[in-house]
Amino acid sequence: MTVWNAIKVNALLYADGRLLRIIFAFIRFFTPKIKNMDLDQQLLNLIFEKFDISNDTAEGAIESLMLATLRLERARVAFLALEPDADFIDTASGLVTLADIFDDAKLDGDNLTKLKTAVGQIVKSDSAEKTAAATELFLGVLDAGTNASDVNTYLNEKIAPEAEE
Repeated sequence: MTVWNAIKVNALLYADGRLLRIIFAFIRFFTPKIKNMDLDQQLLNLIFEKFDISNDTAEGAIESLMLATLRLERARVAFLALEPDADFIDTASGLVTLADIFDDAKLDGDNLTKLKTAVGQIVKSDSAEKTAAATELFLGVLDAGTNASDVNTYLNEKIAPEAEE
């Protein structure tokens, strides 16, 4: 895979907003240290134990966003680790765009299941691993986008906007 293709996928994934970029940076700091699920869970527990705000609804929403971002970061790393060719990078780019469109649609459970199934049927490659990685990338973007939107809505309802100077 060329550096340009890697930059292109990373740029698409990081374009969703400042909060996601901050969370990605935080997760990237820990990513090389995560060797097994026990350590992974230990690190997550450490973060969530220290993240304790008085509003449980807000805390749950932000923790959900953090988990969705972690899922997306794992999907990105797994996808790029397979060293996909340029055509498959374009396919992934299309999936990222599609997920970005659908995360605003607020699909119910049945339609979300149908969308996940459809993406799995559409994505084709020379290996099942690449198909699974691209599908997980789509689902990660969809999950992170939906969670970010939910947190935005919740916080915008609760926090007064800053006064413009």
